[in-house]
Amino acid sequence: MERFLKDRARNAGVCSCGKCFSDMVAIALNYLPPRYYGDTEDGGKLGSPWVMVEKAVAEAVEIVRESPRHASSNT
Repeated sequence: MERFLKDRARNAGVCSCGKCFSDMVAIALNYLPPRYYGDTEDGGKLGSPWVMVEKAVAEAVEIVRESPRHASSNT
């Protein structure tokens, strides 16, 4: 999340206060499916979930940008 928010060009106008940050994390995690697994024969390599993570984070940032849960003076 922090790495994504550092991209100012993509995230201009996004509040990164503690409340908004927590909201973005919670929303992104709700978009992602659980990935439970034990030991695998190939040493645990199940592929990269980063595309799904980046999409979930982008959607969460957009939701919070459009409707932050605090007064606009906190941005």
